Amino acid sequence: MSPFLAVNSILYAWEKSDAPGKGIIIVQLVISVLAWTVMLTKAQVLRAVSREDRLFKEQLRRQPNCMALVGRKLVLGLSPMLRIYNAGAAKLLGSHSAADLERGRPGRLPLNQSDIDAACAMMDRTAVEEGFRLESQMAILAMAVSVSPLLGLLGTVWGVMNAFAEAAFAQSATIPTVAPGISSAILTTVVGLLVAIPSLVAYNLLSGQIRIIKVQIENFIDEFSEDLDRAFESSPRSPPVDSPDSPCAERPT
Repeated sequence: MSPFLAVNSILYAWEKSDAPGKGIIIVQLVISVLAWTVMLTKAQVLRAVSREDRLFKEQLRRQPNCMALVGRKLVLGLSPMLRIYNAGAAKLLGSHSAADLERGRPGRLPLNQSDIDAACAMMDRTAVEEGFRLESQMAILAMAVSVSPLLGLLGTVWGVMNAFAEAAFAQSATIPTVAPGISSAILTTVVGLLVAIPSLVAYNLLSGQIRIIKVQIENFIDEFSEDLDRAFESSPRSPPVDSPDSPCAERPT
């Protein structure tokens, strides 16, 4: 079928559709606009999140100790890892000197296991919130995948019913009699599939990218927790309160 003939077929089916059929198609088109908006914006946001997380990890690994970035102004507003890092550091700030932690001075502060456990618990809670943030608006794609074909089916059933009703009233089942109703019925199914198929593909691709980011976040929390554990194991158990020691063990450069 040539594109010109396909367009004419769609226009013919639209003209022969009644008000409920046209209403179903309009609803499907609105859903399609919402779905495509989510696809494009979400893909851009996830790319930016991955890039900023990578930049944050690179900056953190270049530091002499794991708390050296505390208090620094980093232009990484979309990085979940930075927010998780700041949440864990803020929990430690509640137990120790803010000045010592923000300066990231060499040495060790008197950490204890309860401080580390509290910081790790805070990072886990923040990671859950970040997961919800990453999955925001994905429900719109799920709705497009599930609702659009059902609307198409509804339109098809409605159009076929009207086609048979017109044939009964005309007492004739010829093609000119039933073709308008059948064409309008099939149009709703076509539009529903055109909305659902791209939404399904985008949903699977974006969901896979979100899972990758979540795994990377979990790995980051594990690495940061190990750094805190090493600092606790290697720190003195009863140092003076004003010790200039840093909260994390220094990393080899």
